[in-house]
Amino acid sequence: MKVFLAGAVTGCSKVQMQKYQVYDETLKEIIPQLELTTPDVIWEYRNLIIKKHPEFDTQKIDEAMVKFDLKKVRDSDCIVCDLSALSTGMGIELGVAVENKKKIVFFYEHSTKVGSMITGAFPLAEFIEYKNGKDMVEKLKAYFNNN
Repeated sequence: MKVFLAGAVTGCSKVQMQKYQVYDETLKEIIPQLELTTPDVIWEYRNLIIKKHPEFDTQKIDEAMVKFDLKKVRDSDCIVCDLSALSTGMGIELGVAVENKKKIVFFYEHSTKVGSMITGAFPLAEFIEYKNGKDMVEKLKAYFNNN
C-alpha cells in the first residue's frame, strides 16, 4: 500500500513535526509493505536536487520538488492529512488527490477548527477527530486495521 502523508513543512511547529514522526512510525507498524511518503521525504528530495544540480536557481529547484511531490500523490492509494497545520502546498496536494480519485483521510486535534471549505470540498473524505497523541495513534490504528 502507498500512503501519502500531506502536511505543512515550511514554518511548521516542532510539535507538528513530531506528529508526522508518530504518523510515520504508527503507519509502518500497522501496514505491511507500506510505501510512505512524508513531508520529510519531499524535503529530502528537494535537498537532493540542490546537491545534484548546483546550477539550478530556486525556481527550478521548487519546480522539480513539486513535480516529485505531485507524482507521489498520484501514485498513492490513500492520502492521510493532519489538519492541525494547514498549508498552500497541502491544498494543492489535496486537489490533485481529488482529481485522481484518491481516498482521503483527515485527522485533526479536537481544538482544531475545520473550515467549511475543507468539509465542503472533500465530501467523500473521512474526518477523524482525536483528543491527544495517544488517541491519535489509537484512531489511526483503528482506521487502517478496518479499511
